[in-house]
Amino acid sequence: MPNISGFMHVNVNCTDLARSRAFYESALGLVVSAHTKPERPQPGAAFGIHGDALWDAYVLDDPRGMGAAASLDLLRWERPAPIGRAPGFAPTPGIHRVAYAVPSLDDVLQRLAAAGAGVLAPAVVERGADRSRVAWALDPDGSAIELVEDPRCREPVQARAVTIVCRDLERAIAWYERALGLTVVARERDATGPGASFGGAGEARWDAATLELPQRPEHYALRLEQWHAPTLAERPRAVANQVGPFRVAFLVDDAHGWHAELARRGVACTAPPAWLDMGPEIPLDGLWALFFFDPDGACLEMIQV
Repeated sequence: MPNISGFMHVNVNCTDLARSRAFYESALGLVVSAHTKPERPQPGAAFGIHGDALWDAYVLDDPRGMGAAASLDLLRWERPAPIGRAPGFAPTPGIHRVAYAVPSLDDVLQRLAAAGAGVLAPAVVERGADRSRVAWALDPDGSAIELVEDPRCREPVQARAVTIVCRDLERAIAWYERALGLTVVARERDATGPGASFGGAGEARWDAATLELPQRPEHYALRLEQWHAPTLAERPRAVANQVGPFRVAFLVDDAHGWHAELARRGVACTAPPAWLDMGPEIPLDGLWALFFFDPDGACLEMIQV
């Protein structure tokens, strides 16, 4: 059976790469680990794009460096051009936000506000077995970020999780267990919080589950949420050049093996694994990439390097 080595990155598409890079570096404290800019267009079929694909992107990590957790793949599409807008605070099915732990929430919120980010009031809520102080903010394009205060955090910021909003939590859990072998490590049932802290009014209500790769405990987490209030804001299924968060990538040892295994498990891919050039600044000839979608339209990627 093919293996997943770990979470590799979460992709967030932007409209102005320099502006977004500056925001994530100066306001949040991430560090650039790599620059991927292919010199020529490549077939876009693997991404679900008709025609050529060409991009410019920075890979950013927390101060521990690449591999300590999932990176942020901050990308601007050059061909085709970026379209649409990020979902903002409103919970929408699919990838909703990336989450970072910080030792002092107030310090980071001040930096984010000074950088012009939209910031919601913090709330103390359930996070698995703990109660944590959390806050949501928006990057320059309106992509949501979650900040979780953790006094045990030894770095100014640590990448912790990516959140996918689903319509049916139990269905989503079963899919990730069956298709990818993730396991539930924490549950939240009938959780509540102030609606104003989560883009709504009144009381916010949700159920959630935190999943990890059993072979990489505490490496990075996938958080699944089913919202009861505020009501889900539906939007068209995201496409590769849609502004906002688009895909979660896993590092694997055999992309072709996963293509066959996913078919056996009833999961359709956009195309067979594609060989992609990452540009002259990456010390690789290229990599194999395989794309597919979960039941709520979140794009997932298998990368073999």
